[in-house]
Amino acid sequence: MAALITGIWFLLVLGVHLFMGGPAALKHRPEPADLHRLWLMKLGAFHLITVDLAVLGAGLVYLALVFPAAQSVYQGIAALCLLYALVWLSQVLRWGKTSRAVLEQGQWMLFLIAALGSFVAGQLA
Repeated sequence: MAALITGIWFLLVLGVHLFMGGPAALKHRPEPADLHRLWLMKLGAFHLITVDLAVLGAGLVYLALVFPAAQSVYQGIAALCLLYALVWLSQVLRWGKTSRAVLEQGQWMLFLIAALGSFVAGQLA
């Protein structure tokens, strides 16, 4: 059940990512041609996370329904999510200009919640 809930969580986060984050990322398109290349690179990186969220969400839902006892897979997903959370948080702490940035750029918390859900799913498998 924890894996199914975590998979649905990822799919909800994917929806927010696409329908709120996508337009926000697109509206910051720079005008100077020399900055356009860097903007495209950032947009590409933004959509790499889209793939991760979709695969993790659909994969967890599938695993929960078909292989509910896949403990090692759940633990691996938990480790991946924890790594995402730590890397994101470290970037916010390093580059954020205020302590408020930790909450404003709270995507790390979404991955921390997913890591916890995947960990619990592994413990219950």
